[in-house]
Amino acid sequence: MPNEFTYDDAERIGCKCSACPLRLDGQGPVAPEGPATATYAIIGEAPGPKEISVGRPFIGPSGVLLNDMLEAAGRQREHVWVTNAVLCLAPGDLHRYRASVRLDNKNEKKAAKKENREPEIVLDPVTACRPRLLAELERVARNAKLIGLRPVVTPTGGVSLEAITGKKLSIMRWRGSEIRATLETKRAAEATKNVIPAARLGRRANV
Repeated sequence: MPNEFTYDDAERIGCKCSACPLRLDGQGPVAPEGPATATYAIIGEAPGPKEISVGRPFIGPSGVLLNDMLEAAGRQREHVWVTNAVLCLAPGDLHRYRASVRLDNKNEKKAAKKENREPEIVLDPVTACRPRLLAELERVARNAKLIGLRPVVTPTGGVSLEAITGKKLSIMRWRGSEIRATLETKRAAEATKNVIPAARLGRRANV
């Protein structure tokens, strides 16, 4: 099944695709999925090649592990909102790609200053996708509040934790603990840290 979710669709739900370099450099986007009434959300970092080809989040090897983890926790995936901090697949490693975007912006500012013009700055992919992600989490928080529950959001890696909090925090330092993450919308959700499934699979393969 081809991915029919477009950049225009992503912009309609809050992404700033027109200012994001992944619109030209990346593959995607992949739409979030889950019930509109969800009170629990899983946030990955970005889709992988399998997710891009099918057009669904968390369906590769890490998705299999995620499903097992949800089952062990007594949750069913069809009741969970599944999304990513970034909806597109970056060329190569996302962390290196973000670093290259920062460097390009820095060089562009220098060139623009020398040429006496306005710099043409692009957004970091996490920044470009963050308004959309926060809107999703606001809905999760609102759903939980309506039925008297505490909303729970699980970021599965450092990028997804950064997307929630707006801060660069070590996912390993906070693994297994809870922090209160106040959204820019003034709503709050509990954040429970886990190791990203793909990283766990990698470590298992090396055992």
